[in-house]
Amino acid sequence: MSKKDLQSLAEELKIGEVEKIADTDSVITTVTKKSENLLTIKYLDPENENEVLRMTSQIYSPNHNLEWFDAEFWSINMNGKELENTTYKDIEGGRWSSFKVRADERKLIFEN
Repeated sequence: MSKKDLQSLAEELKIGEVEKIADTDSVITTVTKKSENLLTIKYLDPENENEVLRMTSQIYSPNHNLEWFDAEFWSINMNGKELENTTYKDIEGGRWSSFKVRADERKLIFEN
């Protein structure tokens, strides 16, 4: 979902309301409006609906803040290199300038 689409959805949601925006074989994605300016985006494992990634987004900002991910669910790529045995703690606070979620591949891509 593009940032523009996310903004449009955020304008429609009421605070506290949850919207499922994807339900595939790879992940389920939900968006919750936490306040007038803040969204929480969660990715869930479709097999058991356990949370596997959580991030927040300011509605009118292009940036997302990664809060947590389940490293057993995702493959991790840092600057084009696949990382093994990586945890959120290994990535948290690291010097990376962007990250992408490729939900259909169950892959997180970090770049710095």
